Amino acid sequence: MDDKILVKLILKNMKNPKGFLPIAAIIIIIVVAALAAGGSYYYTKTLNKNTNTVLNTNIAVVNENTNAVVNTNTTVVNGNTNVTMNSNGNLNTNTVVVNSNTNVVVNSNTNSDVTAGWKTYTSTKYGFSLKYPLTMRVLEVNETSGIILRVGVEGSANGDNVLVYNKSSNAGIPYSTVKSESGKSFVISHVGVEADQILSTFVFLDQTAGWKTYTNSEYGWTMKYPNDWTVNNSYQTTDPNDIFETPIRTTTFTNPNKYYRLLVGIKKKTDSGSIVPRTGIGAGEFIKGDTVLIGSTSMTLWNLNYNNLTSEIFNYNPSTNSNFEISNFQFIAYFDCGTAATIETIKRCDQTNLSVIPEYKTFKLILGSLVLPN
Repeated sequence: MDDKILVKLILKNMKNPKGFLPIAAIIIIIVVAALAAGGSYYYTKTLNKNTNTVLNTNIAVVNENTNAVVNTNTTVVNGNTNVTMNSNGNLNTNTVVVNSNTNVVVNSNTNSDVTAGWKTYTSTKYGFSLKYPLTMRVLEVNETSGIILRVGVEGSANGDNVLVYNKSSNAGIPYSTVKSESGKSFVISHVGVEADQILSTFVFLDQTAGWKTYTNSEYGWTMKYPNDWTVNNSYQTTDPNDIFETPIRTTTFTNPNKYYRLLVGIKKKTDSGSIVPRTGIGAGEFIKGDTVLIGSTSMTLWNLNYNNLTSEIFNYNPSTNSNFEISNFQFIAYFDCGTAATIETIKRCDQTNLSVIPEYKTFKLILGSLVLPN
């Protein structure tokens, strides 16, 4: 509306009080509405200005963080910034960095080998090896307690960290572990973190490597034996010493000078016949001996002792059991220390120290190499 026309209209109505009041009210409403609109516009503009300022500030922070991370991993940050900038750049950027750090730590711990660079001790006599720190030394001993190896810091007041016993049982030896394989058993006493790490490196040597393998033609079981030993694998139809003439199944392993021999008899539990070519046991007392591990089966040896000498060693106790059973088979084995064939009774084993006899060690290795068919 033109301002001059509005003024004339006002003046005209001022002369007419009745018409002036409604128009005045209308004008007031228009003015208030204009003021409200102007205020809303001003407020909105101010708000947008503030919002822009905050947004720009946030973007600057994101860019700053992004640039800081780019120096560490440009590929990962750029890839994630394009996707997440509109939602929450800071959160996703930080998440990527955390995952990156986590992966680095995990990989570092998994691949670390605390024994890398350690020395290695190998005993060909006893058939094992282990690793030990550069700050320690090893001592080969032969103590009456059965200790054959000491590992520790020279002159330490706390004693040795690791003791290796030539024993099959750890009864009475605290903080110890038994290691057994293929007829050999050792007890290892270990105290402390480094001792546990040394224990983790203990491994048996394959002392049957290069040996011959005997395969039984009837049942398919196998045993390994030294190249200079002989094997009689011809079964007797009957035992000439058995008045009942029972068929027997026995394989004999004999050392080169024929002073020692190992007789093995194996048959299925359901089969008839004998697996031992003898009718009785000699005089003496049976004493529990070493343990031989055949696969996962532990077998106790029994020494026939007479006048402190061991004439024979059995894989079972003949005074209480008729044989030893493993899987679906009956298994009898005995070791002659001085065979009747050579009449070398002087060669009988010394009960107090069987381990010094090489043939006794070989006997246990042959037994431990037994593999039965499924």
